[in-house]
Amino acid sequence: MTDAEAATWGEYVDFGSPATSFAHLRLGTGVACGVVVDGRLIPTDPQRRTHWPVLVVDERADAPLCPCGLRGCLEGFAGGDSIMRQARDMGFRDLSEFEHGVHSNYEAAVRIMDQAAIGVCRAIGNLAVKFAVTNVVLGGGILAALPSLFLRVQQALAKSASPGVCIRMSRLGDDAGIIGAARFALHPRH
Repeated sequence: MTDAEAATWGEYVDFGSPATSFAHLRLGTGVACGVVVDGRLIPTDPQRRTHWPVLVVDERADAPLCPCGLRGCLEGFAGGDSIMRQARDMGFRDLSEFEHGVHSNYEAAVRIMDQAAIGVCRAIGNLAVKFAVTNVVLGGGILAALPSLFLRVQQALAKSASPGVCIRMSRLGDDAGIIGAARFALHPRH
C-alpha cells in the first residue's frame, strides 16, 4: 500500500464510505491521487513511473514538464514545488506571502492560483469520467498553506463540466495516511 492509497482509505472511511466512487487528491510538495470504487481501493500500478493518467490536465505539446517525465501533470500547476518556484520568481519569500499577494489581487499571483484551481478541476473532471467519481476530498500541505485555493477550486468546479462532484477539505490532514493504513489493516477492501 502506498502512502497515497493509505491516505485515500483514511479519507474514504472518514467521509462516511460513500456507496459511490470516491477520490482523494493530495496537493503537497508533489501531487498524489487515490480512488475507491464500489468500496474497493483501486491499487496503484506498482510498475508505474508516472502519475495516474487522470492527473494529466494539460495535453498541449508545450505543457510544463513534470518531474515524472510527462507533460501537463497537475503537479506542474498545483504541486508545492511548482507554486513555490513561481512565487519566488515573483519575489515572494514563502507561501504565506504568496497567499497575501493573491488576496491583494497581485495579477501574477492570482493567475498562478487560478491555473492551479483550473488544473485541480480538470483532474476532478478526469476522475469523474474515468471512475464516475462523485466525491473528492482535497488534502495536503498546499491547501493548508494556501487556503484560498480551495475556494477557487469550488468556484472553478461550479463553472466546469463536472459541477455535480462534491468536494471537501480533508479533515484528517497529515494523519490521513496513518489512520488509513490502520483502518485498512483492520478491514481491507481491495
